[in-house]
Amino acid sequence: MAPSQKQQIDVAKAALCDYPNIADMESITAYFARLYKFRGENLDKKHIMDEFRNKDYNFAKVGKEFKLIEQDTKTVFIGIEPESHEILQEIKIKGISKDRVRKAGQFCIQVNSNFFEKLYGAGMIQPVSEDMQDFYQLVSLEQYSEDCGIDFSIDDGMALYM
Repeated sequence: MAPSQKQQIDVAKAALCDYPNIADMESITAYFARLYKFRGENLDKKHIMDEFRNKDYNFAKVGKEFKLIEQDTKTVFIGIEPESHEILQEIKIKGISKDRVRKAGQFCIQVNSNFFEKLYGAGMIQPVSEDMQDFYQLVSLEQYSEDCGIDFSIDDGMALYM
């Protein structure tokens, strides 16, 4: 467990001692007040809150900078359903649109950069479109199952012995 997660858990436990109903607004406010006390400026490393001071409301910049979970991931489209083939072809032929991306989302997964590099290096994924950054399709569909998702056992020439 990461130290920041342990701190969040400890702060939550302390708040629960004082506020038994975790869904209560007072409890939520206390949790974030305590967390901010311990973590301070580290909670807003990108200074996003500065964009709302003086009623500037720079939503475009905030939308670009803010990520709820900071991770280096790529989107992989899994085209195993008949409907998914239609959507993918539509994206390739007509380009991207909000509606097409929304429809495609139900057939997508996020993979971290390490696993992405293995998939890409093994030729199992390829870019969907030059217009879309970080959007790929799984071309080795046998590596995917409804029950387990993507098979992570990629032969990259390395073995792990424990």
